[in-house]
Amino acid sequence: MRRTIENVMADAIRNGHTMKMKNTQVVQTETETKVLLYGNCIFKKNKVTGKIFYDDCGWQTKTTASRLNCLGCNYSYSKYADNSAMLLPWL
Repeated sequence: MRRTIENVMADAIRNGHTMKMKNTQVVQTETETKVLLYGNCIFKKNKVTGKIFYDDCGWQTKTTASRLNCLGCNYSYSKYADNSAMLLPWL
């Protein structure tokens, strides 16, 4: 079940809007969409190529996992998870 903040974030991304709510921010430019969590860029999508980059920025927490999974990223915060693919920019 998504959190309210994640619904607002998803709506902003879908509608091309910028938003800031508590610890989460969506920034839209002409060429990319970024999601920041506590000021760290955890998600970036190139609007031209459609390629996606995501990173936990060293914060392997339930909140980071929840935001990334809400965006469709296959992310787990378990210390046993293999998140190495997420570190490859613009797959």
